[in-house]
Amino acid sequence: MTTTRFIVRGHSMRPAFRQGDVLALAPASPESIRRGQVIVFRAPDRDPDDWIVHRVIRVAGSGAARQIVTRGDNAPRSDEAVQREWIVGRVSERCRG
Repeated sequence: MTTTRFIVRGHSMRPAFRQGDVLALAPASPESIRRGQVIVFRAPDRDPDDWIVHRVIRVAGSGAARQIVTRGDNAPRSDEAVQREWIVGRVSERCRG
């Protein structure tokens, strides 16, 4: 299995992740995602290369009706519900940059 790694840009997940940290990404199906995990997703209204890294604060429902709500640890409010097709994976490892 290939591990995807990328460098954190931005401050929305401080203090857990700082700009320059290197994160490893593991595959994650929407059904496997739990509250407290940090997921990576792409929002359709942003650049496709702009991955969002936020913590899951609420999960409700199942199957196609599953709702996953995230927020950056340093963000004042939560994001809109993350759609299944937006999910890239979950953060599995961090190395300080």
